[in-house]
Amino acid sequence: EDKIDFLWGLIEKFHIQKVVSIVKGGATGYQSIHNGLVEVQKYSKDSDIVLICDGVRPLISAELISNCIDAAQKYETAVPVTPSIDSVLESKDGVNCCKNYPRGEMFITQAPQGYTMKKIMWAHDEAEKRGKNVKLAAEVIRARLNLDIGNPKASLEFLEATKGNISNASVLRMFVKCYSELGLTDKIVAMSKELVNNKVLSDEEARKYYLKNIQEKLSKASTIDEVDNCFKDLTKYDKKEPKIISAFIYKMIKLGDVNHAKTLSLSLLKQDPDPFFLDSVSTWEIAIPDVLVSLKKYAAKNMITTQVNLPLLKAMANLEYKSGLLRDALADYKQALSIEQSPDLYIRVGTILTGLQNYPEATEYFARANSLYSEEKSLALVSK
Repeated sequence: EDKIDFLWGLIEKFHIQKVVSIVKGGATGYQSIHNGLVEVQKYSKDSDIVLICDGVRPLISAELISNCIDAAQKYETAVPVTPSIDSVLESKDGVNCCKNYPRGEMFITQAPQGYTMKKIMWAHDEAEKRGKNVKLAAEVIRARLNLDIGNPKASLEFLEATKGNISNASVLRMFVKCYSELGLTDKIVAMSKELVNNKVLSDEEARKYYLKNIQEKLSKASTIDEVDNCFKDLTKYDKKEPKIISAFIYKMIKLGDVNHAKTLSLSLLKQDPDPFFLDSVSTWEIAIPDVLVSLKKYAAKNMITTQVNLPLLKAMANLEYKSGLLRDALADYKQALSIEQSPDLYIRVGTILTGLQNYPEATEYFARANSLYSEEKSLALVSK
């Protein structure tokens, strides 16, 4: 484009009379020709002959031009050729020959190429329409083939090359499979509405991907800010969902944000303690006194049900143990053992008894835990 003025200068300098327009080229040879044809169309009618000649063949004869025009007027299209002096072979893989063509039947195309204006414009318009669809179809086929051979990364590159111009259920399913195999759950979540609308995913399946994405982001979070950003992505409903909030509280405690963990915990405890939340509390690495107080108040109001509420007993016992209230923790863990005889509970009781220097009884509990572990191992071997 920056040479156009320079070219006009040469045309004026050498008094060239036949040039009426200089057109900006395109990104490809095809696009450059198309731009030129659009300009020529302004000065021509359908039956006029247009000749297309590339710049590497400037020294063509007047006779060749005339012959090309004559042939194009007769057949609508014409191209000069020269007989092939070389043998022509066909190969599908570049290594093995699959066909040999008779040299006498082979010709090499030259320039200029001649067409009626109507014919060449029709050809370019068709190429424009078909080319886009063919290219899109080819990208989808390549995506499918790569997915079939276990290469989701390459498949995704071909799918993304369609730039959303093909968005049917089949293509969307390929996107889901690629994202799933590459661990890009967030991408599936981002397009979940479209996936549900196209019946690629059910509401339940979309919900599972949403929860999986939260779990993955929360698991990878290494700072409080990352946890907070993840929390902001939750829906209003999920910010009150005990199972989800329990996971956030656990992560906040692990990263040292005890105040935020306490606030969320007490918010959950405004209702009856949820089993998911209590199970999480039973694994906390620290005690939050306000949470323990709230649990004990609930237990005091519900003394009968508390005696058989295993998640509540284990949660209180863990917080009591972490707070140094060993005898309270011992009582709650022993009550929990009356409901469930698990190796973990026996070990916890044995650990507390050791802290209270009651070594003989502690030894009994550790022995029982070891016995249960051995029993579980034996049963596992038998089941195999």
